[in-house]
Amino acid sequence: MEINSRRVDTMLDEVISGTAYGQDGIIIMKDVRPGEEKQWSTLYDTTPAQSQQVWCYSIKDYVPKNIVLPALLNPQILLDDITVRHFFTGPVADCLYQRIHEIMRDSRIIDFKPIHAYKTPAYRLYFEFRDEIFSAMRRAIGDDIGFPPPLPECFDVVKPEDFERFVYYFCEDRESGEAHNYFANGGVF
Repeated sequence: MEINSRRVDTMLDEVISGTAYGQDGIIIMKDVRPGEEKQWSTLYDTTPAQSQQVWCYSIKDYVPKNIVLPALLNPQILLDDITVRHFFTGPVADCLYQRIHEIMRDSRIIDFKPIHAYKTPAYRLYFEFRDEIFSAMRRAIGDDIGFPPPLPECFDVVKPEDFERFVYYFCEDRESGEAHNYFANGGVF
């Protein structure tokens, strides 16, 4: 059975709050199959604030999985695939390619394909290239895609020259505490 909890009425409140898969590093498994007693009798619209929150959690789920991960698992596409290069622009694709290899050397991982080996690097690239990625999405999709969700508050005091290092620490802690909560519904991809 396949089910997407984001489309089940019984999980809407958890999706809005960013706790569909748990919080504080604790993964929660639930039976989210629809049943007569579990379904709401009436549908309701989300408020603008709830919709904005869902967008933030959804985009933090979507971008690492669908924009960053394909390049991370096959960095050569950043150099060889003209569509990918056009999407990012040549200079950004080149920087991403270089950064992926730097992260590989730093982490001493030669292949990010084993399950979950890709999570920390994907989140690092999301943070480090979020402005460039959203710029690419605005060019490809349109201006209504907007801009990246705000960074976690702990980054407010981080100096630009320390940003990469603090991103590393934050992403290494992705499975617990604030890092898991930041990525919320996308925290277990």
